[in-house]
Parts: sequence; C-alpha cells; structure tokens
Amino acid sequence: LLGARIDALPVGPRGALELASVIGMTFHEWLLCELRGIDSEGAELALLAEAGILSRSDDGVDGAAKWRFKNQLFMDAAYGRLLAPRRRQLHAALADRLEKVEPPVGAAELARHRVAAGDTERALPLLHQAAREAAAIGALAEAEGFLSAEAALRGIDATKPSGAVRDLGS
Repeated sequence: LLGARIDALPVGPRGALELASVIGMTFHEWLLCELRGIDSEGAELALLAEAGILSRSDDGVDGAAKWRFKNQLFMDAAYGRLLAPRRRQLHAALADRLEKVEPPVGAAELARHRVAAGDTERALPLLHQAAREAAAIGALAEAEGFLSAEAALRGIDATKPSGAVRDLGS
C-alpha cells in the first residue's frame, strides 16, 4: 500500500522522497536541495506533507527548514524503491557533502553512508573512529557494533570475543 501511494506521486516529489530516504528520518531542506541541484524543494515537500508522508519539523538553529518522515515505514518504502547502484551513488554524494558541513557530523553517520556507498576504504577508519567515540562515552554496545561492522568489512569473523572494545582506549 505504501508503495502504491509513492507510485501515485508526481515524478518530482517522488524523487525528493527517495533522496530524503537516503538522508534519514529527519533532514534539512537545504541539504536535499543541494543534493538535487535545485534552489527550492518547498512545493514538493509541501505536497508530500499533504499526502501524509512527511511533516515539517522544527526549524534548525540556523532557521533552515527541517522535515521528517511521519513513519519509518514510509522511509523504508521509498528507500526500497531505489536500485542498488543508484542507492550507492546517493550515499556517496551525501557522505561527500556531509564531510564538508559545519559543525561536522559524527563519524558514525559518515561511516553509515560510506558503508552503504560501498566505499570500504573510507568506511573502515570511520567505523573505528565511531567505535572509539562510542566507547569514550560508555556506549559499549554501540562501540562493539561499529567494531563488528569494521571486522565484517575486513572479512574477519567478528563472532569471536576479542576484547577489542577494551583496546580502543590504548
């Protein structure tokens, strides 16, 4: 049913929705515009809000409009419509842009997009950095998750206990 609702959208709003699904549950309008190479998404996002798919969230600190998916299922349905090569391309473009924003985004978010883009070389140090950052604040389960993802990308069996989280501080 969700796919049918998305299919019924005009091409422009449907494209905006698919790109927004790559960004995440909540996104800034300026980032969506920049990635699409257009000046304004206002009308398309308003149409998606009228359709009950998106809602305008609080404006960001800089006054820029923020939007969010009304339901995770809408985001998943839009994301699932993307063919794998296009999805990887969008994640790579998004990661490239996020590396330049101020204030900088966290290593975890960049790692997520680099992994999804299939950019193993750039994802590995980000996953390790994200694990260090998580361990530093006591989020050991998250740190272990990042280390497991790093091991999987390296082709290492991450099911064996390694004590790697303890080694992050060294």
